Amino acid sequence: MKKNVILNDHSNCYLINKAVSDKTGRTRFYLHSDSYTSSLLHPENESKYIEVETIALDDFIEEKKILPDIIKMDIESAEPLALKGMKKLLDKERLSSSLSTHLTKITYSKGYLKDRKLKPKDCCYG
Repeated sequence: MKKNVILNDHSNCYLINKAVSDKTGRTRFYLHSDSYTSSLLHPENESKYIEVETIALDDFIEEKKILPDIIKMDIESAEPLALKGMKKLLDKERLSSSLSTHLTKITYSKGYLKDRKLKPKDCCYG
């Protein structure tokens, strides 16, 4: 990713080696046998993990003094954690809502979209 940012001369990107979650701190990152599905969520059949630093997007936004227009994430089923960690941001009317996740029913039932009177079909594609 760093190489692409440099090659494309993007000056508005932050590359941070942390996992997006519901809170800033440390947690386990579970290593699945299929490396494309490693996640903060504990799998039933995997026990290998590494400790990683986490950051809540609300904390990141406050620290950097920025307010994004769009956030795109694909974080292997941990989207509900990230949404919880950006509650303040989601309350701002300025943000365009766009969410891509395989867990639309879980995300919706947790109330993150429901509280904003949105249905998954209103902001989920694919």
